Amino acid sequence: MAEILQFKVHRAEAKYDGESLNIKLFYPRTPQFINERLGANPEWGIQVLDNLLTKGHSVLADEKNPVKPPSAGSLVVLNDDTIVCHRRDKGAKVHSLYFSTSSGFPNERRALFTRGGLLETALRETAEELLLLTRDKKPRLVVTPGLKDYTLASAQRLGFDMSCYEVAEAVDEGTDTLEVFYDDGEKLFSVKTYLDMMFDVDTSLNILQIRRLNISSKEVVPVDTEGVFKEGRYVHFNREAFLLHHSEIADIGFAEPLENPRVYQSGLGGRYPVVYSEEPKEFLGPGKTPVTHPYLFAPDNLMTVGLDALHVLGYRGNKLRTELWKEQTILKDSQRSEAALIPQQYRK
Repeated sequence: MAEILQFKVHRAEAKYDGESLNIKLFYPRTPQFINERLGANPEWGIQVLDNLLTKGHSVLADEKNPVKPPSAGSLVVLNDDTIVCHRRDKGAKVHSLYFSTSSGFPNERRALFTRGGLLETALRETAEELLLLTRDKKPRLVVTPGLKDYTLASAQRLGFDMSCYEVAEAVDEGTDTLEVFYDDGEKLFSVKTYLDMMFDVDTSLNILQIRRLNISSKEVVPVDTEGVFKEGRYVHFNREAFLLHHSEIADIGFAEPLENPRVYQSGLGGRYPVVYSEEPKEFLGPGKTPVTHPYLFAPDNLMTVGLDALHVLGYRGNKLRTELWKEQTILKDSQRSEAALIPQQYRK
């Protein structure tokens, strides 16, 4: 898990034409670095999102309402239109029990101030959090030309010793644009990507890359490897990894049940992971809310952006509206609880 490296950005603006989002960030020349989250700001988020949807433009940050430099991640899509994702565990500080993509904070200056560094963060986070294994008796590690070194490093860090199976990979050019400047107007970089804004339980800005691998879901099993080193020992979170075909999630409302999903967990400690599948003992939904069904499909902000980008039915064109609904629903709740997002019939 990478160290958080960021700073407050007090000048930013956004435009939205109904399909594409354009965000301009203006960095201070001498930023004051911080290593903590900014916290929730739903009132400001509602104003920003409503302005974008009704007027097509909005101030994104000011002196009282800062944002941060973008985090980065990616969503893996297989050649049979199957998405590889995970569900965040109940220990997650933000969006516990939401379905999510691989993503993380920048942990070096290059990731904050250069296009290449930001895109490398997206790749690094994918390799650190997700491995794909072939469905062989002796599984092989699926690698791609662009991510092979990162993937091998991740596998070796966990003590795995497997041969590789290389497949072709393509990365979509996003429809959104991020432009980064110093506050005096000097341009640092720009990137075509898919952009995400979050305000509900934290204030965050992210880029998302869509990575398409030329292999099918019938040939692989996913292994979620997210964890943290403590006193020289790797503590594996053992999050659930999912293979979700477009048809399984089309038109499913937020926190509606997934029926018979392909879900995997992994025991580490051997030459290769022991992959297994079992229903959770505790049924929990967004915000660790006790619920009546083991798997309520609750995509987080970045996952919603990915589903929009992939034109999944019910999600295309709705990433801003979905986040606005989340902000408004949580703000209206007397407890400001994420439980308010779950349909009543699925709450215990």
